[in-house]
Amino acid sequence: MKQAWRITAADRSRIGRSWSACPIIAGLALLPSLYGWFNILTSSAPMAMWTGCTLPSSTSLIH
Repeated sequence: MKQAWRITAADRSRIGRSWSACPIIAGLALLPSLYGWFNILTSSAPMAMWTGCTLPSSTSLIH
């Protein structure tokens, strides 16, 4: 387990020294959560946008 922590610490220090890798790592960390929030917000009330619309019905065509 000590070896795993050493590898993790070494990777973090290498990422910190490489400025070009920082935006890529940040994007990989943030994109999945943004994708999740976007899906939650769009599917929270799918019928809310249809509340003010009137739709034709087949019964109004008969009379």
